[in-house]
Amino acid sequence: MKVQATGVWDGVARGREGLERSGRALNEAVREVASSTATVLNGPDSKTSPAVHVDMERSLLRAKTAEHAYAANARSVRVSNEAIDAVLDLVARRDGRAVDRGER
Repeated sequence: MKVQATGVWDGVARGREGLERSGRALNEAVREVASSTATVLNGPDSKTSPAVHVDMERSLLRAKTAEHAYAANARSVRVSNEAIDAVLDLVARRDGRAVDRGER
């Protein structure tokens, strides 16, 4: 993984992209688990059975990995938002002092 020093807005954008990616991965993994479970419970059916055999363990692992990735990306967005708030607070305080001194 490449770590770069970028602005807080980039952190929010990258976190959002990560949320979308991990959400899609979680959706796909859960769909595979559901399909595999339905096949086991209903028995094989030539009309509805999937063309590709799904490995249940791998699908469950992918679902858990996507869940953790989603949570990490959500934390990233939250931390970036907190950084933006901190910068805005600093600017507001500075501007407030300038107004109090009559500089504005």
